[in-house]
Amino acid sequence: MFLKKLFINSPFYLILLGVTGVFFLSFFFPAIYFAGFVMLGILLVVSCVDILLLFNWYKDQYFSARRSHAKVLSLGNNNKVRIHLSKTVDKKLNGYFIDEIPVKCQERNLRFSYDFGGLDHLTKTYSLHIVERGKYKFGDLRLFVNSPLKLFTKRITIPLSETVPAYPSIIDLKKYNLHSIQSLQMFEGIKRIRRIGQSTEFEQIKDYVQGDEIKKINWKATGRTGKLKVNHYEEEKSQQIYSIIDRSRAMYMPFNKMSLTDYAVNASLILSNAAIQKNDKAGLITFSAHQGAMIKADKNPIQLRRINEVLYSLDQDTTEADFELLYQNIRRVIKHRSMLMLYTNFESKYTIERVLPVLRKLSKLHLLIVVIFENEETTKYATEDAQNLREIYYKVVAGELAMEKKLMIKELQHLGIQTIYTRPQDLSINTLNKYLELKAKGLI
Repeated sequence: MFLKKLFINSPFYLILLGVTGVFFLSFFFPAIYFAGFVMLGILLVVSCVDILLLFNWYKDQYFSARRSHAKVLSLGNNNKVRIHLSKTVDKKLNGYFIDEIPVKCQERNLRFSYDFGGLDHLTKTYSLHIVERGKYKFGDLRLFVNSPLKLFTKRITIPLSETVPAYPSIIDLKKYNLHSIQSLQMFEGIKRIRRIGQSTEFEQIKDYVQGDEIKKINWKATGRTGKLKVNHYEEEKSQQIYSIIDRSRAMYMPFNKMSLTDYAVNASLILSNAAIQKNDKAGLITFSAHQGAMIKADKNPIQLRRINEVLYSLDQDTTEADFELLYQNIRRVIKHRSMLMLYTNFESKYTIERVLPVLRKLSKLHLLIVVIFENEETTKYATEDAQNLREIYYKVVAGELAMEKKLMIKELQHLGIQTIYTRPQDLSINTLNKYLELKAKGLI
C-alpha cells in the first residue's frame, strides 16, 4: 500500500546513473568493478533508511489543510482561493502540493512549492477565472513531502472535496454599486417639482376645482362631506426597469471565453441593483423560441435575490429567437410604460430587418434600449495593416461588417430607439451609465 504513496525524485536517478556509468567504465578499467558494487550497495542502504524516515517521521495525521474562498464564485472575475497548510510534527518540511480544482476551469499546471522552515502554518493563494455559471466541484489536496535526503517523495491525500456555485458577478456588483452611489450624489440638491400624475400612487383627497378630471371624483367622500371631492395622485417615482435577455443561439458567440449571454447576465444583475438603489422597480424577462423566465418589476428587498437566482439557472438555447412572442408577452404582462433594456446580438442588417417592426412597436409603448455588441475580431481585422492578398480580403470583409453595425445603430436611432454599442467586457458599465443618464434626463 505504501508503494502507491511513494515517488522517486530526480537525485536518486542521477546517483543511479552515476553508478551505471561506473559499471560501464569497468569494461575498460576492471579495477573499478568492485567500486561499482560498493556504490550500489551504499545507494540501496541509504535509500532504505531514507524511506523509513520518510514514512515514520511524516505520517498522514501530522498534516492538515483548509481551503478558503467566497461562498459563491463570481462569473467573469478572478476569484481568490487560499490553501492553509498546518503541521504538528516538529521537523523542517518542504515539497509541493496540488489542489484538485474544478475541471471546468481547464487549469492543469497548478502546482505550488512550499517550505515550512521553522513555521507550523503557511498559506498559499491562487486565482480562478470563472467563465461559466453553474456548480464547480473541487477535489482533494495532494500534498507531496520530500524525504530527509530528498531522494523520495511521499504523497499525502487530504480530503477537501466540495462543490461551490458560480453566480453572476458579485464582485462587479459591489464595484459598480459604488459607482452608482457616486452618480446619485451628483444629482443631490436638485429640487424636484411635484406634479399631479396620471399613475396609481395615491396622494390625498382634495376639494374639486375647475379643471380636475371628472373620473377622479371620489363619490364616497363627496357623499360624506356634501362637497365634491377628487382623488389626487402624485407622479409615480418608482419606474419599471426590465432587463430582457435573448438566450438564443445569436447570444452563444464567445468573447474572451465567455458567451454574450453571460455578459448580459452580469449586466442585468448590476442594472437591477442600480434600479432598486434608485428606488425603481427591477424586473427580468428571458426569451428564445419559447417563453423563458419572467419576474415582474418590483422594488422589494428580496427582488435582487430572485433575479440573481433566475440568472444563475439561465440556460442557453440553440434555437432562433421569436421576437413576436416577446412582444405579445410584454403587452400581456407590462401594463405601464417602462424602460426595456434588450440584450441581443445582430451581426448583419438582414437579421435586424426581420425584427425591426417588432422593435418599432415596442418603442411606441416603452422606452426601448437595444444593446449592440461590437465584434472585436472584425474590428481588429478592419484596423490592422494588410500584408498579403488574403489579409486584404479579410480587411475588406471586416470593414463591411463593422460598417453594417454602425448603419444598424443609425437606423435604430432614426426610429427613436435608444442604443448601446459596446464591447462585451464593457457591457456592465455602459449599461449602468446609460440608465443613470436617462434617469438624470428625466426620460424614465
